[in-house]
Amino acid sequence: MALGSQIAHHYRAELAVTTPALRPLLESVCEALDCEIPLPRHVELVSIEASDLQVDPAQGGALTLSATLKNRAAYAQAWPLLKSRLLMCRTMPCCGAYCNRANICPPRQT
Repeated sequence: MALGSQIAHHYRAELAVTTPALRPLLESVCEALDCEIPLPRHVELVSIEASDLQVDPAQGGALTLSATLKNRAAYAQAWPLLKSRLLMCRTMPCCGAYCNRANICPPRQT
């Protein structure tokens, strides 16, 4: 019983997506345990549809990278952690950054 509970807790996001009828039960259990049901992360179902690197004169010549990501899953997913790396002469890394939704996505315009 305890092992089954641990497995259900670990896979609660996947269970909520694959078996929507279980979601109310999972939510009530998570409320009692003070946990959340996160969105699943299936990075293999996220692709970069387009990207563009431009010099931004308004930012003192800083480089601005724009990318369009597509979620190919039939359900909502958590935003991926993106890693960018600039190369000098195609071989030697000169800098890099990790980006998540909090520091890459401007507020949506309506």
